[in-house]
Amino acid sequence: LFLTSSAAFSMFSDFPPPDGRHSAFWTKAEVTEYWQGYANRFGLMPLIRFGVTVGSTTQTADGWTVDCGDRVITCDHLVVATGNNVFPVSPDWVAQATEVEVMHSADYRDAARFAGKSVVIVGGGESASDITLEVAKVAARTHVSLRNGPGWVVPRLRGDLAADISTHRGFWTLPFQWGRRISPKLVEADRRRGETSPVLAEVARLNAK
Repeated sequence: LFLTSSAAFSMFSDFPPPDGRHSAFWTKAEVTEYWQGYANRFGLMPLIRFGVTVGSTTQTADGWTVDCGDRVITCDHLVVATGNNVFPVSPDWVAQATEVEVMHSADYRDAARFAGKSVVIVGGGESASDITLEVAKVAARTHVSLRNGPGWVVPRLRGDLAADISTHRGFWTLPFQWGRRISPKLVEADRRRGETSPVLAEVARLNAK
């Protein structure tokens, strides 16, 4: 699987990727290599502790204390970055799907087990989109079930350039009337590129609805 944001939006501004790689979409191994390179470049590794369980945190008049079991750390600021997708969540109807194999995206590793099968992927988020792309290459049939339609379908690349500018938070926080002006132009640009690209032709068809 690949990151859903290009290197241009995933990098640190003071540690850019090599020229010509800004529109690349990194794999897990590549982004890990990049983070390690950043940490080594700026001497951060000695300041990072891995495999540590935080037992509790306490706010004090001067900042924070963090109980790590074997030691207590004091700091001026505390950032909690555990994410909001630590535990898999499944809809209630999963318990009723007893006659078919059901898998949560958190347990997905590769598409091999779906080869030659009929597969339904529920959802159109980032994980579902990446998994659909892989499964569709090996499954006999692949269906995507969405609650309210496909939304805004965006390819990874438009030509040689990353297309995630149109899904970036900076784009979606523009005034609403801007979106009504820009979106038709993006669809028309994809339609023109679609004359030589079946992928962009389908993107233009879906987004024109």
